[in-house]
Amino acid sequence: MNMSKISFKTVFIAISSREAISNALAASRSTGPTLNKNIMQTIPPILALVIGNDKYMSDKYTNLSGSVADADHFEAYLQGLAGLGTRIIDIISLRNASRRETLNGFRSLQHNYPNWKDEAAIVVFYAGHGARTAKPEEWVDWETSTGEVEMLCPSDIGMPDGSFVVEGVYDRTISALLNQLAAAMGPNITLIMDCCCSGGITRGDSDPMGYVSRGIEDPPPASPKSDQDIFSSDSRGGAADGSLGKVHQSHVLLAACGQEENAYEDPKTHRGYFTTHLLSVLEGVDAGSLTYTSLVHKLSLATKLQTPRCEGHGVTWRLFNNHLSGSDWSFILTRRDDRNVFLLEAGIAQGISVGSRLSAHSTNIVGSKSEGEFEVKSVTMLSSTLEVVPSQPPVQLPDLLYSRLIYTSGSHIKIYCRKRRWLESTFPPQVRNELGILVVDDPSSCDLELVVSHGKVSFRPHHEFVTPHLEKHVRYEVDITDSDTIRSVVCSSRAFYYHLTRPVIGEFPRARMELKELDYVASAEVSATEEPPLMPTGNNLLKNEPATIVVDEEAVYGMTIANLSDHRFYPFVFYFDPTKLTIEAWYPPPFDLAGASASNSNVEQTPHMLQPKSSLGIGYGASGVWPWGFSLHEDNQVLKRDLGFFRVFLSNRPAPSFFSMTQMSPFDSSEARAGRKRETSRLLVEDGSGKAALCGAQLATVVLVDGIDRPKPKRRCGILCF
Repeated sequence: MNMSKISFKTVFIAISSREAISNALAASRSTGPTLNKNIMQTIPPILALVIGNDKYMSDKYTNLSGSVADADHFEAYLQGLAGLGTRIIDIISLRNASRRETLNGFRSLQHNYPNWKDEAAIVVFYAGHGARTAKPEEWVDWETSTGEVEMLCPSDIGMPDGSFVVEGVYDRTISALLNQLAAAMGPNITLIMDCCCSGGITRGDSDPMGYVSRGIEDPPPASPKSDQDIFSSDSRGGAADGSLGKVHQSHVLLAACGQEENAYEDPKTHRGYFTTHLLSVLEGVDAGSLTYTSLVHKLSLATKLQTPRCEGHGVTWRLFNNHLSGSDWSFILTRRDDRNVFLLEAGIAQGISVGSRLSAHSTNIVGSKSEGEFEVKSVTMLSSTLEVVPSQPPVQLPDLLYSRLIYTSGSHIKIYCRKRRWLESTFPPQVRNELGILVVDDPSSCDLELVVSHGKVSFRPHHEFVTPHLEKHVRYEVDITDSDTIRSVVCSSRAFYYHLTRPVIGEFPRARMELKELDYVASAEVSATEEPPLMPTGNNLLKNEPATIVVDEEAVYGMTIANLSDHRFYPFVFYFDPTKLTIEAWYPPPFDLAGASASNSNVEQTPHMLQPKSSLGIGYGASGVWPWGFSLHEDNQVLKRDLGFFRVFLSNRPAPSFFSMTQMSPFDSSEARAGRKRETSRLLVEDGSGKAALCGAQLATVVLVDGIDRPKPKRRCGILCF
């Protein structure tokens, strides 16, 4: 079917019929729960591409029996939202779609609805076979850790096409199409994939439970020139790590399984395992109350056969909506176990201590109401046991919820001010006790000095990590009557230095980090028309302690972590800015971790892993994160000096709760960047799952100096365009 000749606002159906969709819609209305009509206020108009492939033309590949039904039922769910007030702009409906029809479906989303730019929620759903094949050597721009590319399998895969054979729709191609779609329509894009793309797993065979895998073996090899017209027109390019459709900012991916797992369908019900559970969750709750992270957490409770994953820089957004406030990483996943005990998915490694208090929330949406409080009763490396603080009336908490840290036991900050009476009125005894604040009589013994002058309050740090480099610097001013901001600055300072300096006991086995400037490095594999990849050049800037970096605001930097041990680790890299009191996560990107659990995830499932005797690049190659950059804060330009710290945590579990350490500036929301190498350390304890949880931390200090007199090297345009 030539989709380019079909007019706007048309539903394209290759083999399936409207009757099947109507039947699915009727079934969902008659059997599913009644959805909350408040949903209309939180879901934008929807534009969708829904693909379901059961029939494969080549005798080489087995047919499926549930993909078309999954597509019908998902489409029925979207149509059901229309009855609750959500506008459905259009649904491009493809069943048993060819490769050409699949590509044209993406192009239609990009070109045919310009009036809905930045307004539409774009949803792409695919159910069918997936596969992997060797990556052509010529695709130097598309880096993978396995040397393979992933693909969707159109219905005509493997069939003759003139002198060629129809190939799959590669992740590289989908990435370029989604980049272009985001540029044309905005980045509110959700990509849902019910297929498997892992290699080395038997395809089409039933597992012991009778399920059938949605994947094929031995797909056609990838042609180096496949879809070159599409990819060359994608101005952003990019690097990926073997995750279907991965790009850095264009969309959020909901995938049926981990990279080394199978996605299954049930031949008895003719439905996919993932899609069945996905729709069960979506039809049972108000979708407007879900974020992508909370959706995957609910799916993780329901699915035991495979591990759903969520990827993308928007994993904290509301479902189908990047316009309203979503979640942030201060909400830590909490579960009630079979013993009726609440377990927090964070522990010693994340700075949780016995006696700390947390608020309980039924959703992880920012601003959600607290429904009770917990106190930490015991901690392990990556998890904690909680006890509900008694209240009247007693609280009724769900089995899956979220907790936010209110008070960290053992974390204190000592403050001083010459205006003692004002200080004690701003921080009365109850506030000091709740916030872990101690008032001292001598400025030499304080951590933070508050300076009052002419109705303003400024803040002078007295911390040993900062004063040798910014000793005389008094930063920012707050109105003396603004008690909330003053308290926020003090609390942010307490949390900042707590996470910067809290010890991890013991010696970490042979790991080191390097920071180098990145530049384009040409090679024989890169054609004259392609942009060379960014690669580390020059010396390790963290060689000395502290490291001194001359600021060049055009320069970008990447980190390399070398693991010389026999352990596998997940690195978590944070940047601490003492001028603005921000803690910013640099690596890993939040995707791949949204649905992970420190206590029950298989370490094989997340690609952002530092393998034994290997190195991992951050900010270049397949890392999936931006390079780093440095600049002087405006108020430090007179001093021509600034300061920052990198702190790297290494864990042998994928623990997204590390992100709960991040914090915004209490002064404003602008960002800055900056580096001290210390001995790494580790803790080895039992975490309750029967396996030892291993975690360590390493710190590097960067002193930034003005680079105004430094000659500016010539650079090619577009360093950050990927």
